[in-house]
Amino acid sequence: MGKIIKKILKTVLIVIIVVLNVLIWGRIFISCDAPITTKIILDETTLADFKANPSEYTVKEYFPPITMDELGKVQLRYVTHIEETDDFQFTLKYNKDYFESKMPLDFTLRCVSGEQERIIEDIYTASQDRFHFKYLRFSCKGIGYMDGDVLFLDVFTADGELFTTLTLRSPDITSMLHKTVRLKTILKN
Repeated sequence: MGKIIKKILKTVLIVIIVVLNVLIWGRIFISCDAPITTKIILDETTLADFKANPSEYTVKEYFPPITMDELGKVQLRYVTHIEETDDFQFTLKYNKDYFESKMPLDFTLRCVSGEQERIIEDIYTASQDRFHFKYLRFSCKGIGYMDGDVLFLDVFTADGELFTTLTLRSPDITSMLHKTVRLKTILKN
């Protein structure tokens, strides 16, 4: 009788361990960002030049201290600036379920230089869905960004209401240089 109880307990423990591992690894897989998050968007000419001279391009990655709104419904990821082309890129991740009744979202990119403010109009976006999140990769080329400027992204709901403002870049935000040889790129359509 004791051998049967030991076998049952051993089987139950093994099943519990397997189920916990499946749950933990499944949660880790689901929480990973979509592949588009870290890709650099380049136009055809720049991509050809990049492939020919990868060491001539550098990307500066910025780390804003606040990367999401108060509720965590909109999140900022992988903010980069390609200095040679003055191309500013970033990924916005948001929960589709939360904004379902207010889709599509609208965005305004503002560059503040001292007392002057410019609205950046030339914005290219690529998107990818992953589970209940939508990932938008923004590329803003030739924005005339200077080191002392501050970049803001205003996120509006479909009814025109301002949902949140995220600071993409300011002089007090830390950064890190990358050589583009290691970066994944995609072609701008």
